Formats: sequence, C-alpha cells, structure tokens
Amino acid sequence: MRRRSLPVIVTTLLAAVAGPLHAQAAEPARTQGLAWGGEELRAGFCVHFLIDPSMTASLPFGGAALATTGRAPSIHPALKSALADSAAYASWIPSSLCLYQFGQLTTPSGTVTDRSEPQGFLVWSAPAAEAGRPAPAAMWVTNGRLARQASQPQVEIGRFELERAPVPETTKEQLTLKVGKTSITWQGRLGSDSSAVVAPVEAAWRMGGTQGSEWTARARFGARAERAMIGALGVEGKGELARILGASPIRFAGPIQVGGEGEVAFSR
Repeated sequence: MRRRSLPVIVTTLLAAVAGPLHAQAAEPARTQGLAWGGEELRAGFCVHFLIDPSMTASLPFGGAALATTGRAPSIHPALKSALADSAAYASWIPSSLCLYQFGQLTTPSGTVTDRSEPQGFLVWSAPAAEAGRPAPAAMWVTNGRLARQASQPQVEIGRFELERAPVPETTKEQLTLKVGKTSITWQGRLGSDSSAVVAPVEAAWRMGGTQGSEWTARARFGARAERAMIGALGVEGKGELARILGASPIRFAGPIQVGGEGEVAFSR
C-alpha cells in the first residue's frame, strides 16, 4: 500500500524578552552543583517534527522507550491536526528541538553573557512511552562554563554553535544552529501581533550522565506574551539530526513564549 505524504510545514516563532529570572533550584540540584538561572530571554523556538521508527537507534537518547504519535499522552496541536487523517504515521515518534537564548546565564561556576556571542542551550527530546515520565533528551550549550560541574558523576552536555545576524538590506534576521554535522537555519521577520500568556510552561527531561548515571532536568519558563516570527527553515549537513529532520513528513516550529522568567535545575 502506498504511503500518503504530508506537506512540510515550516514556520518559526521567535521572541525577544526581558525580565529578572530568580533561580529556585530544588535541594538535590544544589547538592549536585548544577542549576541555571538567566536574565533577558532574548530568543527561543521549538521545531516539532516526526522521527521515523527505523532511525531510533541513531538518537542521542537511543534505547529509551518512546511514545508514538498514536500513543503519545500529549502531542503538539499542529502535529495532531496534520496527522489526523494519516494513520500511516501512527508508529512514528513526535519530537522537538528547542532553543533558549539568554542575555545572561548564571551557573555555580560563574556568569556568562552574550556581549561577545549568543549564549543559550538546545534540547532535543521525545515523549516517554510511559505517561508522566520525564522526556528522554539530549542537551547542548554554547559555552563550556554552562556545563561545568563540581564533581562526578556529571550530566552529559554537548556543545553547539548559535549565530544571529540581520540579513543585509532587508528587515529580516537569520538564526543558525550548528549541531555536529547538522546546520539548521531560520530566516524571517517578527510578526506584528502578540498574545498574552496566562500560565508558565514546565518541562522535565531525562538525560544520561557519566558513570552510567541518569539525571532529570526540570525547567520552568514564565511568559507574558507570544509573538510569531514568520519565515523559512532550512536543514543541511550529513549529521544524524539532518537525516532525521529530512525524513520527517512534517516540520512545524513554535509556539514561543515571550517575556517573564525561567530556570533549569538538574538532579539525580
């Protein structure tokens, strides 16, 4: 039976925000010495897509039991709507790649700012098969000081490159993420309208660590409004992330919440 393809949806929401961030890490996170607090959340977006079940062995969080679109306890509304009439993708896995860029990030090893280069972290996750469990995930940071930890075992955190710049002779902006051999580029402009956000967003990610350790990262992002950024998303490279994104029948970016505060605390 021939599989029906879905159109690729490419939109991106980007935000610039300001406001103090008060880190309130749980006690286990203080004991392990890794918690992040930030100020001036300047940009953020999530790219939502599907993972071909035949490609799960190459995931950085491979081996974890993941939920499929047909059984996920929750799924992004845009993906859910697009997949409503496509039973062929019920065995595929919903996933997201989310960027959070701050003007300033404070960790136990010091404070970093984006005066010389953008500072932020990137999280790739997929929902756990068991409802209520933290989402298996991998994380990358722009600055090694963010990942610096006081003792073993440690959370495994990689490095990625983040570049932001205006597009010459236009009102557009370009944002590029480089993760290993994969390059993801967004180019577009801010939308003119924004909507108020009532409640903060909370997330829990399950991550691997050294010495066979397992960690939970709990994040909380408050927000005042959402603002769209309209543009196009491109993927290039020979990395596994590029291969998985290229195979996805749908890619949808957003929504991004604007303003407010947030925190990330790690514990075992």
